[in-house]
Amino acid sequence: MQAWRRHASAWVHEMVDAFYSTPDASDEGTVRAADDVPMQLTKDEARQAASEVFAVLKKWSDHGRGRVHAGDTDGRSLYLALLTVQPYPERLWERQRD
Repeated sequence: MQAWRRHASAWVHEMVDAFYSTPDASDEGTVRAADDVPMQLTKDEARQAASEVFAVLKKWSDHGRGRVHAGDTDGRSLYLALLTVQPYPERLWERQRD
């Protein structure tokens, strides 16, 4: 489990570093978007919100995969959506309240 955690943590750090390594994404002809959205939810609402967001991401993943399989590769780039839905980390929340 520890090895998996270290690997996952390193991968997430690499993705975040890659996101912020390009100061102006418009120069690349790509799209970059990031946000953090605190939400006051019950456990069931959080589960539903995550399910809905993941469904949208899967829809677009399937769409792109289908277009590539159909031979429509012009102008396509591989994008990554990195998303976590979790309780706000208490140690970070404490800093926000100070």
